[in-house]
Amino acid sequence: MTGLMVGLMAGLMAGLMAGLMVGRHGRARGFVEYVLAMGKAFGCNIHTNGWRLQPFDSRGTMVIIEPLYVIRSLNSNRTYWEQGVFPEWTALNCYQHYPDGGTGTGVEPHYHDNDELWLFTTGRGEVRLDGVRHEITPNTLVYTPMGCVHQFQMFTPYENNAIVTRLERKRRPLHLTEEEYGPPEPTVPGFVVPGDLNTGPIRDPGPRCPISEWRLQRYEDVNGLGSAVLSRNEHWMVLGGSVRLALDGRDVSLEPGDIALLRAGLTRRISAEDRGVRAVVVREHPADAD
Repeated sequence: MTGLMVGLMAGLMAGLMAGLMVGRHGRARGFVEYVLAMGKAFGCNIHTNGWRLQPFDSRGTMVIIEPLYVIRSLNSNRTYWEQGVFPEWTALNCYQHYPDGGTGTGVEPHYHDNDELWLFTTGRGEVRLDGVRHEITPNTLVYTPMGCVHQFQMFTPYENNAIVTRLERKRRPLHLTEEEYGPPEPTVPGFVVPGDLNTGPIRDPGPRCPISEWRLQRYEDVNGLGSAVLSRNEHWMVLGGSVRLALDGRDVSLEPGDIALLRAGLTRRISAEDRGVRAVVVREHPADAD
């Protein structure tokens, strides 16, 4: 073995040992970044023997972009109003998890230049859509289309998840209040799916809602799906535990806060070993729907 190879192997081991001392995603990142640097220095191709490394950008955040799927780690998915980051083939422009909502918190009456959806996976409270009150219970889905004035307040600690679509009209990335920006231009009515009824596709999503379903999945739900060729876009976000995806020959493990955007036509296999796993899945409308 040449001195160069000995040095490379020693460097790899040092990178691995350093990686063991860092935190979430950091363990892989410490090793992977070292391997990437060594590969560039010595012209090595590290994608050998079918082993695919998950790439990290310059900020140390994990993003995998393929024609039929995108994987984003928690720390690469923190900006609510970012534009041009999610792929064009999905209606989603944000998919985020908020685990630590406090009793008595909520938002003021406001509207948006896009559609917004919430999924309250825990907690109890109330939401108002254009002045109409609805109860929030665990697994409640709320759809607020562009121009719908909405607000919520929670009576217990809660966990929330959010989706927004791309900005339209004046493309203002913020809460628009009637006092400051004037009355909204309505599009379609919003709606609420109560938690105990949110067990499958939305009965009547209407002409504008970008999704056909969004709900909480547990161990039995995840493992009951198995392998399938997707007929519609399907997007996962892990809330607790971990979920394993097999996507066209690549195995990916999703941890809390990580998301997977999967395009119609992809063959995916999904499973979970942790019986305490909690994840949410959103499905868009079928690819051949008008």
